[in-house]
Amino acid sequence: MERGSRKKEPAGERRRARKVTTPEHEVRLGRRNIVLLAASGGVILLGFIALALGSATLAPVLLVAGFLVGIPWGIMAREKPRRGENGSVPGG
Repeated sequence: MERGSRKKEPAGERRRARKVTTPEHEVRLGRRNIVLLAASGGVILLGFIALALGSATLAPVLLVAGFLVGIPWGIMAREKPRRGENGSVPGG
């Protein structure tokens, strides 16, 4: 067979491009998530500064709080649903 030989399709019968679907478990980071992640980064930075200054108790507490509490909380936090004028949740 010749290299690069493909069947040519008539112009009107070309295949349509497939639609790209988003996964159901898509991670969307909103403003609240970004603020929490930035705060966690600040806590981690303070932990490393305390570590450099020789704090044997404050540094580990800040680092554990930043890495094991702050970052997961920043990723997993959800926006609170907004309430309409009559107190109901839109679309609910």
